Amino acid sequence: MQIVDAQIHLWSHGLPPSPAHRQVAAFTAAQGVSQMDEAGVDAAVIHPPSWDLDSVEMAFEAVHDYPGHFAIMGSFALDAADSRARRASWKEQPGMLGLRFTFLREPARTWLHCGDLDWLWSAAEQADVPIAIAACD
Repeated sequence: MQIVDAQIHLWSHGLPPSPAHRQVAAFTAAQGVSQMDEAGVDAAVIHPPSWDLDSVEMAFEAVHDYPGHFAIMGSFALDAADSRARRASWKEQPGMLGLRFTFLREPARTWLHCGDLDWLWSAAEQADVPIAIAACD
């Protein structure tokens, strides 16, 4: 049976802002693979964290450097002008499984309830792009 960790972060710059994350200045793909091997985990899905702008590039490098070990749930700024156009070809990126968004702070928390993201749900369904969300009330 294959074991897949559904969410890991890779980063290279600074401590995570939340104490819920491991408090190290960097966590690389090589470290991830080493710990996965120790734990008997075959693969992991990378969710690039927002606190490190280089984390997206790290995720793509991990997919390239460790074939079969990593996939990505990426994101983009939902309020950016080009957001709607990006979803159609989203899964064409190497290792990309879908989208992941957090709705933990304003104004993003409000977007879930006011209809501003109705375009996203229908566009993702049309493009067959899964979406993972983290939200709180």
